Amino acid sequence: MSDGISMTFMNYSQTNWDQSASLTNDDEDWGISSLSTYPSSTLAQGASTSMSVDENIMGNVDKGQITISCGWYDTSVSDSHWGVKIYVPVQVFDIGSRPYYLVVETETEDWTQPVDDPSKPYSFTTPTGKKVNITPVSGHTSLSLTISITDP
Repeated sequence: MSDGISMTFMNYSQTNWDQSASLTNDDEDWGISSLSTYPSSTLAQGASTSMSVDENIMGNVDKGQITISCGWYDTSVSDSHWGVKIYVPVQVFDIGSRPYYLVVETETEDWTQPVDDPSKPYSFTTPTGKKVNITPVSGHTSLSLTISITDP
């Protein structure tokens, strides 16, 4: 397994998704500086996009946590926001909790950790009825998520 923090979104649905500027009241939740791969602003039908943290940033995990997140919405439907976040806790000399993921399933909810073990998959339904499946590959200092969006 490769080290790193990344998310890949794969859109198998009949919906074109636009990236959210903010899904919560805390704009810091959506900060994407220090990425080595930036997600596209649109996730079209049949397309994919990725985001990943620069490997040099991972060397700073002993100085503070790292968070990356990405949210999406269907422009043709109001209240259609949802998102996925990876949280990397502080680790000093490889001691500390491993990275885990959080989701926000509707824009009226807060970020929640849907599973206790970040190596476990999770699925939910978006406000527009689309199915989101999260498949993780988890290590002590790494977490890669493949997020697929499908029609019901």
